[in-house]
Amino acid sequence: MINVNKISPTRIWTLSLLLTLPILVLYLSHFLSAIKKKDCIPTGFITVEMPYYVANALEYKDAKDFHLCYALPFSADYTNKPIYFHPQIFVMGMFLKYTSIQPLFLFLVFGFIFAVLSIRISLLLLLQYQLIPPKILNVISILFIWGGGVLFIAGFGISLIKGMSFSGALKNCFFLDPFDGWWFLNLGRNFIFPTEAYYHFLFLATVYLVCTKRIFQAVLVTILLALSHPFTGIAMLLILISWMLLEKMFYKNETFKWTDLFVLLVGLCWFVYYNFFYLPSDAEHRILMQQWTLDWSAGLKNYFPAYLLVAIPAFYRLRSLKRIKLFFSIPFNRFLVIWLIINLGLENHDLFITPHQPLHFTRGYVWACLFLIGLPEIIATLKIIYEMKSIFIKSTLIFGLLSISLADNAAWLSLQSLKLMNGGGIVLNSNQKEVLTYLKNHYFENELLISQDKTIGYLSTVYTPYRSLFTHAFNTPGATKKWNMVSRYLNYCDEDSSLMNVKQVLVVFKMQVNCDWKKEAQLIFTNQEYEIWRRKGQDFSY
Repeated sequence: MINVNKISPTRIWTLSLLLTLPILVLYLSHFLSAIKKKDCIPTGFITVEMPYYVANALEYKDAKDFHLCYALPFSADYTNKPIYFHPQIFVMGMFLKYTSIQPLFLFLVFGFIFAVLSIRISLLLLLQYQLIPPKILNVISILFIWGGGVLFIAGFGISLIKGMSFSGALKNCFFLDPFDGWWFLNLGRNFIFPTEAYYHFLFLATVYLVCTKRIFQAVLVTILLALSHPFTGIAMLLILISWMLLEKMFYKNETFKWTDLFVLLVGLCWFVYYNFFYLPSDAEHRILMQQWTLDWSAGLKNYFPAYLLVAIPAFYRLRSLKRIKLFFSIPFNRFLVIWLIINLGLENHDLFITPHQPLHFTRGYVWACLFLIGLPEIIATLKIIYEMKSIFIKSTLIFGLLSISLADNAAWLSLQSLKLMNGGGIVLNSNQKEVLTYLKNHYFENELLISQDKTIGYLSTVYTPYRSLFTHAFNTPGATKKWNMVSRYLNYCDEDSSLMNVKQVLVVFKMQVNCDWKKEAQLIFTNQEYEIWRRKGQDFSY
C-alpha cells in the first residue's frame, strides 16, 4: 500500500474541488431558470426531498425551549414531542438558532463542504489501497467519482430498437435507472444531495480507517453514521460487525481488540432500541413507519447494466484459485467482500422480507465496492495504455474508456441540467412567494395552516413558523387522509369534525367556491392567485 504523502496534498485537494464542479452545474442551472422562464423563482431545492431536512433543522429555531432532539415539523400538532436526533440536523439547527444565516445558504454550503470532503476521502482511499502511478491518478479519480455503468447506452439503444425517434429515445434513455436516475446507482451523483454527501463521507471515512487499520476510529465513525441515518447506518454496522467477528474468530486478527467490537455492539443495541422501540412508541411515528414501508426496489435488469463496467475488472481479478487465495489473505479484501455481500443483500431485501424502500441501500455503495475490488486490473489496463508509444492510439483508447465509463453521468447531468434550467426542481411564482412572505411576517401562534396549494403547504415548514395540515406525501402522518380533508374542506366546503375547534389560516385559490366557513372568517390577504383567510381566531388584530 502506498504512502499517501507521496502524492501532494495540494493535488488531492485540487482534484477534489475540480471533481465537485459537475454538482455546481446542476444548481447553477436551477438558478438560471429565473432568467429563462417567466415568473419563475428558484428556491435552491432541486428535489422535493431537500426542504425536509431544512424544516427539521428549523425546528430547533422555532422551539420555545432548548432540546437536544427536534419535533416532527410535518405534524399538524404544535405540541408533538421532540423525539428525533441526528447530529447533522442538530448542528444546522444550532447555526439557525444562534446566527442570522439563511437556511438555504447553510444547507447548500453544508452540502458543498461534504461533497468536497467525500471526494477527498475517496481519493485517499484509492491511494491507500493500491499503488497508483501519479500519471494515471487523474483518470482513476475521474473514473471512481463520475464513472457509471451502461444504463444510458442500453436505455437509449433499446429505445431506438423499439422504434422510438431519436428525441423520444433520448427522453426515455434512463428507463433502466430507477426513478429516472435519482437513486444514484454509482458514486458521484450522490454528492449532489447535501445530506447524502455527508452520509457518504462518514461511510467512506469508515472504509478508509479500516484500510489504514485504525479500527477503533472506524467504530466511532460508524456509530456517528448510525446516529445520522438509519439506512446507511445499519449497513455499515452490519458490515463492520460481521468483518470484526470474522477476523477475530477465524483469522485471529490482532490489529483491534475485542473491546472495539463490544463498543460497536453497544452501538447496534442502541440503534435497534432507538429505531424499533423508542421512535415507534410515538403514535405519529408509527403512522410514518407504515407509510415508509414501500416496495421501491429494482432487479437484475437495473443492476446488471449499472454495475457491469466495475464488475468485469472485479471478477477478472479473481479469475483463478491462486488469485482468490491471495486476495482473501488480506484483511481489508475480506472487508470488501463482506461489504459487497451485505449491501447486495440489503438492496435486494424485498426478496426475503417486507420491503422497506430497498433502493435506499443502493446509493453507489455496491458500485464503489466493486470498483475497489477491480482497482488493480483498472490500474494495470491504464498502465498498458499509457506506455504505448503512439500518442494517437493512446489518446483514442483513453477517450474511449472515459466516454463509455462517464456516459451515464454525463448524459444524466446534461438532461437534468436542461430540466432544471426550464423550471425543474422546486420553483415558485411571484404569487406563491408573496403568500409565503406574508405568512412569515404574520404568524398567528399555534394556528394551523391549511392550503389548497401543495407547494405552499410543504414550503411553509421552511419559510414560515406555521404547522400545516398537509405538507409532504411521505412525511405527513396520515398523508392520504390529511390531503382528503384539505380537498373536501377547501374544494367542497365539507369540514371534517376534527377541524371544527381548530384555529386556522386558510390559503385558497382566488376562484374558491363560496363556502359557509367564510361567514365566520376574515380575509387578511389577497393577490392575483390566492386568498388567505383566518378562521376561528380570537383576535384578528396584529
